[in-house]
Amino acid sequence: MKLGKTANAILNLMLEVPEIKIPRIAERRDRSERAIELRINKLKESQVVERISPPKNGQWDVKE
Repeated sequence: MKLGKTANAILNLMLEVPEIKIPRIAERRDRSERAIELRINKLKESQVVERISPPKNGQWDVKE
Protein backbone atom coordinates (compact mmCIF):
# COMPACT_ATOMS: atom_id res chain seq x y z
CA MET A 1 0.00 0.00 0.00
CA LYS A 2 1.38 3.37 -1.00
CA LEU A 3 1.17 5.91 1.80
CA GLY A 4 1.20 9.67 1.54
CA LYS A 5 3.65 12.04 3.13
CA THR A 6 1.46 12.72 6.19
CA ALA A 7 0.70 9.03 6.76
CA ASN A 8 4.41 8.18 6.60
CA ALA A 9 5.22 10.97 9.03
CA ILE A 10 2.56 9.70 11.44
CA LEU A 11 3.97 6.18 11.25
CA ASN A 12 7.49 7.46 11.87
CA LEU A 13 6.31 9.29 14.99
CA MET A 14 4.53 6.13 16.18
CA LEU A 15 7.71 4.12 15.67
CA GLU A 16 9.81 6.69 17.55
CA VAL A 17 7.35 7.06 20.44
CA PRO A 18 4.86 4.15 20.50
CA GLU A 19 2.79 5.73 23.29
CA ILE A 20 2.35 9.05 21.43
CA LYS A 21 -1.17 10.48 21.49
CA ILE A 22 -3.14 12.13 18.70
CA PRO A 23 -2.87 15.70 20.10
CA ARG A 24 0.93 15.43 20.14
CA ILE A 25 1.01 14.03 16.60
CA ALA A 26 -1.21 16.90 15.44
CA GLU A 27 1.09 19.41 17.12
CA ARG A 28 4.24 17.89 15.60
CA ARG A 29 2.69 17.71 12.13
CA ASP A 30 1.00 21.13 12.36
CA ARG A 31 -2.38 19.58 11.52
CA SER A 32 -5.72 19.47 13.31
CA GLU A 33 -6.44 16.58 15.65
CA ARG A 34 -9.38 15.64 13.45
CA ALA A 35 -7.17 15.42 10.36
CA ILE A 36 -4.77 13.13 12.23
CA GLU A 37 -7.69 10.99 13.51
CA LEU A 38 -8.94 10.52 9.95
CA ARG A 39 -5.48 9.45 8.72
CA ILE A 40 -5.05 7.05 11.62
CA ASN A 41 -8.49 5.56 11.00
CA LYS A 42 -7.47 4.86 7.40
CA LEU A 43 -4.23 3.29 8.60
CA LYS A 44 -6.20 1.12 11.04
CA GLU A 45 -8.66 0.05 8.31
CA SER A 46 -5.71 -0.92 6.12
CA GLN A 47 -4.23 -2.84 9.06
CA VAL A 48 -1.04 -0.82 8.95
CA VAL A 49 -1.33 0.22 12.60
CA GLU A 50 -3.14 -1.02 15.65
CA ARG A 51 -3.72 0.48 19.10
CA ILE A 52 -2.64 -1.90 21.84
CA SER A 53 -4.03 -1.70 25.39
CA PRO A 54 -6.42 0.97 26.66
CA PRO A 55 -6.75 4.15 24.58
CA LYS A 56 -5.48 6.46 27.32
CA ASN A 57 -2.43 4.42 28.31
CA GLY A 58 -1.83 2.26 25.26
CA GLN A 59 0.66 2.33 22.48
CA TRP A 60 0.75 2.00 18.72
CA ASP A 61 1.82 -1.16 16.95
CA VAL A 62 3.06 -0.38 13.45
CA LYS A 63 2.95 -3.36 11.08
CA GLU A 64 5.87 -2.89 8.70
